[in-house]
Amino acid sequence: MPRGPFASVAWGPTIAMSWLWGLGFFYSIHLVLTYGWLGFAAFALPNAFGIFLFGAVLDRHAPDLAALCRRLRSGYAGSFLLYQTAAVAITLFGFGICVLRPLFGPDAVGAVALVLLAACAVGHVSSLAGLRRYHSAALAAALLGGVALTARLWGTSTAPLPGPESLLDDRFLGLLVPTLVGLLLGPWLDIQQWRRAVAIREAGGSTTLAFGAGAGIFLLLLVVNATLAAAAGPAGVHAGIDGVPFAGVAVAAALRGLDGGMGAWSLLFAGWATFVLSTTIDSFYESTRWLLRDLVSRSQSPLLALIPAGLAATPLWWALLALAGTLAAAKADLPFIFMVMPWATVFLPAAAGIVAETVSGRTAYDPPLSAMLGVCALFLFAAGHVAGSAPLLTFAAVLPLLATAIAFRPSGTSVGTAASASVQTATPAATAAPVRIAPVPVAANADAPFQGLVDGWFATRLVATYDDTNSVGNVYFATYVRWVGKARELLFRECVPDFDLKTTTFLALTRRFEHDFKREAAEFEEIEIRIRLSKYNRKFATLSHEIHSRSHGLLGSGSQIVLFVDRETYRPIDIPPNVLRGFMPYAVAPTGKVPAFVTEGAAKAA
Repeated sequence: MPRGPFASVAWGPTIAMSWLWGLGFFYSIHLVLTYGWLGFAAFALPNAFGIFLFGAVLDRHAPDLAALCRRLRSGYAGSFLLYQTAAVAITLFGFGICVLRPLFGPDAVGAVALVLLAACAVGHVSSLAGLRRYHSAALAAALLGGVALTARLWGTSTAPLPGPESLLDDRFLGLLVPTLVGLLLGPWLDIQQWRRAVAIREAGGSTTLAFGAGAGIFLLLLVVNATLAAAAGPAGVHAGIDGVPFAGVAVAAALRGLDGGMGAWSLLFAGWATFVLSTTIDSFYESTRWLLRDLVSRSQSPLLALIPAGLAATPLWWALLALAGTLAAAKADLPFIFMVMPWATVFLPAAAGIVAETVSGRTAYDPPLSAMLGVCALFLFAAGHVAGSAPLLTFAAVLPLLATAIAFRPSGTSVGTAASASVQTATPAATAAPVRIAPVPVAANADAPFQGLVDGWFATRLVATYDDTNSVGNVYFATYVRWVGKARELLFRECVPDFDLKTTTFLALTRRFEHDFKREAAEFEEIEIRIRLSKYNRKFATLSHEIHSRSHGLLGSGSQIVLFVDRETYRPIDIPPNVLRGFMPYAVAPTGKVPAFVTEGAAKAA
């Protein structure tokens, strides 16, 4: 149900706070001190416009946003996860080298682990609605803290900010295209923003209004940060292994110098930065958990199914990966710009592919090609930065987009077209008359009683008797269901031979059963029932079945969904590992051959 504009605008604070990660927080300080207010504007305006554009395009081109997001979560899951890991890493890295190191010394960088765990704990216990309320309060604290720190530093530095002539620097000119492209495409690969967009649409809101409000608040936060940097002046500028000065440490250095060491204002800045940056990490945890739960619930990987759901779906592993990358980068004294490089190189093809798929419905993502060109661009960017080469930096940002352009060739099939073609193909097949099965060579042992694995199916045989028929002599329709049920029980006995109903901790229940009747069977016809595991996820197993007559071929086919529950509470549980292992021989795709049981009957009739 559509809601008023205020309900959409109210999403602004959480959008802004979740988008204010280490790149925006510390790079804005560096830019205003290195290139002045014009240099800052060249970064801040595309950054804010990119997050607004994300919401506006979704409103215009994604009427079924939830369905689009489900499709993208499957096709771009790895890119989403790596993007989030990198965002947390650059946030922790910036906090470590720009706050902890200048205030508390080089050994204090390891304290980023405490910040990470505390923020993840907040995300773990919070829903998206809870984070919205928390981020609204955090926004007020961020603005008040920034104003207080700026007021304290105002007038303490006499160094003027760089003028427009600083913009002629080759590095700055070379970063214009990477900055523009990276910031405009960046939100499209941020699962935090997709999480919010889906929730806004589900609540009947407008993503244009919500992300427009978020963009305005975000720009205000960047201006507060830049003003704080301007008040601090270029104190304690640090050069990394590239030899290029980085001014992100200036605020911490100025406050420590003002206090004559560690004082109240230095501690206030450390606490303020911790609080503000943690709103990205708690949002990372909540949104990544949303992504992982969806992926795990729909996964058909036998290896993943053996891992407890809580372990497989926790974002903590990705947070720890980000922490390891942060500590390694800090120990190597990597320049901050090296942590920024992925957004202008390796992430671009996936982000551009998502935009193309959203706007046109056509898939435009080739993961291997994107990875190869992205890594090449990464090295070119690093070389261009160290050499101060504007052409090399520009080319490094354009190169990865060639992967999207190649994948988006006109001959490609759009998502909508493929879906439409699938429906058109399926309709006549559903209504077509049964096709008589042609005979193939006879199996030597077709007459022998049989029960076991055949062509990827578990098969069992029987002879229809008077007890199975109705008043006119045909097999009663409910009998087919009973036969399939019997085959399923025999399959379970085969797969889990040690199952004991008296001691088991789980039960298998039928959630759904479907059967498509093709033709009737009669008394004394020889019947073969086949059943196999066709697909599964953590909770449900789908068993497909076929019923064949020796003399008439396929009688019918269908499927059933089985779920497993705790014996005491009847609450759904994951498929038990011993059951899944037993099912594996019957999860192989069928050969498609006509059963020897049927062809033997056809040969005899001939």
